[in-house]
Amino acid sequence: MYICIMQLGNLMGLIAGGAIGSVLRWAIGLRIPFHAHQFSWSTFFINASACFLIGLLWSKIETDAAKLFWITGFLGGFSTFSGFTLEIIQYLQCQEYKLAAVYGISSIIFGILLTWLGQRFSVSFSA
Repeated sequence: MYICIMQLGNLMGLIAGGAIGSVLRWAIGLRIPFHAHQFSWSTFFINASACFLIGLLWSKIETDAAKLFWITGFLGGFSTFSGFTLEIIQYLQCQEYKLAAVYGISSIIFGILLTWLGQRFSVSFSA
């Protein structure tokens, strides 16, 4: 019985984190909507900040329940890699080849850089 209650608590944390992350992503998308002929700042910001946060939180979070809430739930609901790839396809379909390339390459480079930076911040806060 104890194991089932613990799993239910983890599930509820996962659901809550995912809901919060998803609502935040939706709210940012409302404020900065996607347009096929402009750089997608909302998705770029969401993915970049999620990369920073996963780098920052991964080594700081010690419990499985907290990782489920923050990493799998919140950041899983918040990050929009599938949205990112769809927007690149939409750029290409609108023949916005330069925009697709700039957006795709900068998202990947900044994602890697911000994940690394998040880890560096995490290490510096541990010292």
